[in-house]
Amino acid sequence: MRGDGVAARTAFTSARNEMAKLVREQPSYPEALCALGMADAALGQKEDAIREGRRAVELLPVTKESIAGSF
Repeated sequence: MRGDGVAARTAFTSARNEMAKLVREQPSYPEALCALGMADAALGQKEDAIREGRRAVELLPVTKESIAGSF
């Protein structure tokens, strides 16, 4: 939002690293997978982002959790 691409990339890379560690420790944690996917999307890693998003939806489908599963 500030137009500082370098700072944004640094922040998304840091967030991505933290979420990747969390997903390694807890591979069935859909919220962490979602955050990892958003960070990957922001970093231009489209295929990784799509894969992580799909996995998050598999773990927390709308039919299982109608409120949180819809986000």
